[in-house]
Amino acid sequence: MSTIVTGQMGRVIYAHLAPGEDVYEAVIEIARTENISTGLVLDITGGASQLRLTLPKSARRESEASRPPEVIEVKGLAEVMGSGIIGQVKDDFVSADGHVRYKKGDPYAHIHVSATAADGKTYTGHLVEGTLVRSVIAESHFTIALAEVEGVDLSLLVDSTPSNDYPAGVPYHRLRSVEFPAPPEVPRS
Repeated sequence: MSTIVTGQMGRVIYAHLAPGEDVYEAVIEIARTENISTGLVLDITGGASQLRLTLPKSARRESEASRPPEVIEVKGLAEVMGSGIIGQVKDDFVSADGHVRYKKGDPYAHIHVSATAADGKTYTGHLVEGTLVRSVIAESHFTIALAEVEGVDLSLLVDSTPSNDYPAGVPYHRLRSVEFPAPPEVPRS
């Protein structure tokens, strides 16, 4: 059975990222400074000078399916759009290839992006560190929108049972309901 919980959208935070700024690191830093423990990456829109993402594991052949996800880097102009989720890391984790790292207590983001490079090729995958904002002027138009969600706890945990695909254990999202914060009392006259 599916796990279904209900929350309430809280603040929505918009940010323009600076030229050369790392998109993934910016999302994490905004989640940290805005104290977003569970939230949404509503939108990522802008140009990148470098794209870095992981591709899903291959479903074509069993021998390829056990390989870690491939990290691709595309240098040069790309137009990027994406969305995802934000939660809190409950267990430390480092992937076998070292490309994915989570530290207990930190926010994490699971973001899917689609990007079209200047040569017309389109790439889709998980956003990882290394996608850099491109702008032709000092004030970038690269915009992200994040939202906090109340009443929901989204946590990243690690099932410590190793497997061929995940020798350090399998990271997974735990989803559960939490109580909404009580509204502030309004003085009556």
